[in-house]
Amino acid sequence: MNAHCERFNRTLQDELVDYHLYDLENTEVFNEKMSDYLFWYNAKRLHYALGQISPIEYIKMNEKKYGEKCNMLWTHTQH
Repeated sequence: MNAHCERFNRTLQDELVDYHLYDLENTEVFNEKMSDYLFWYNAKRLHYALGQISPIEYIKMNEKKYGEKCNMLWTHTQH
């Protein structure tokens, strides 16, 4: 799970922070841009690991195919 988090952090750094060189001191503007980016990342960006579809499309497809909610993001931590 940590590797996935680290990879996502790298993607954020590469695609959002470094690419646009946002002023990280202005947190209000940065948070707006981060929110826009996260929407795009989950709703519009094509992901190779999901067969070139967005995560939201993957979840919708899974729910339609199996008739249940997608558990793609559930953790496997034992209680």
